[in-house]
Amino acid sequence: VSDLEDKSRNLVELQELLEAHIVDFTCISEFRNDIETLEKVWNTSKGMKAHHSLWRNGQWKTLNLSSITHETECQILELKSFPENAHIWDVFVGLMENIKQIKDCVPLIK
Repeated sequence: VSDLEDKSRNLVELQELLEAHIVDFTCISEFRNDIETLEKVWNTSKGMKAHHSLWRNGQWKTLNLSSITHETECQILELKSFPENAHIWDVFVGLMENIKQIKDCVPLIK
């Protein structure tokens, strides 16, 4: 992406010299933002799934259910803080559904 940004800057300078506006390169910065957001979503997903795995593999008698409820609420808030365009990605939707399922199951375990 950095190479594309460098090349686009050079082409923009050439366009300015020629006083012509032929190509709009703003999509490259949008692409960079999407890549960075996707990386954050994936890293968040990886961490949350590891946490969920600990809950699933733990003994139900020893789980602190109020803590799990609180943590799932915090996880939902954290996911909602991501940019709107991330909310339609499969990784985001799947993780959100997983968290809601865990939250919905907590009262059944009590």
